[in-house]
Amino acid sequence: MEEDQLNEQESISDCIKKQGFYSQLFLSSGYLPQFGYSIGFFETYGHPEIICFGLDLDLIDNIIQNAHRQIKLGMRFEKDTSYGGFLEGYDIVFIDVMNGHQGDWVGYDAWYFKERKVPCLQLIWPDKNRKWPWEEEYNEDWKFIQPLLNRSPNYKFLESKNTGVLADKGLFDGTQSIVSVIHDSEGEWTFLSQRGFNPTWMEVYCLENVIRQDTTLNEVFNMNYGKQAVRNEKGGDWEYMLFEFGEDEE
Repeated sequence: MEEDQLNEQESISDCIKKQGFYSQLFLSSGYLPQFGYSIGFFETYGHPEIICFGLDLDLIDNIIQNAHRQIKLGMRFEKDTSYGGFLEGYDIVFIDVMNGHQGDWVGYDAWYFKERKVPCLQLIWPDKNRKWPWEEEYNEDWKFIQPLLNRSPNYKFLESKNTGVLADKGLFDGTQSIVSVIHDSEGEWTFLSQRGFNPTWMEVYCLENVIRQDTTLNEVFNMNYGKQAVRNEKGGDWEYMLFEFGEDEE
């Protein structure tokens, strides 16, 4: 383990010992939204950790600090229950984070708790019209920055399930496996077999249907714009690289 990482982990551990928790914050990758979560609520107070997406990082930090003050006084936040006092003029609600999502978003929790699964709640905020992400009227522009982690981990992509993507037809008749995934600079996804790209065997499908054929493709859901992931076979390890348009893709 690198010295910088060891120093960071030591700093996090010291912070938890002194104040009972630590706020882990992440800037947007360009594709993934910015987010933050607590480390230490469960160890110190027996309360689920809390994660929040899509807001300004200073605000997310304030939310975690606010939650800590209340938890320290004995508050227990419950799933599917709305609470005031976190966002001025708006209620929030907590939902459970399914185990299949925790490894994707709360990596430092996994390190701190030595890979033990700990409960986690996701703080959900409404849009300006007080609509929730699961309501049809919710602001479409904001759905992308607030993934719902109480949903099945069999579909992890941030895009809507009906998003159109290019994929090799052979995936659907069992003659081909996907060994290359492209997430281009425009945000389009392409799923290629070993035979590469050719309009003859490429077709537009709903993203959900592609993932349903091969759930291991969920492993690249967080790949940034302008990247490509390749593997030797289905279930193999992915190698990531910058994607540049070649003659076959133009």
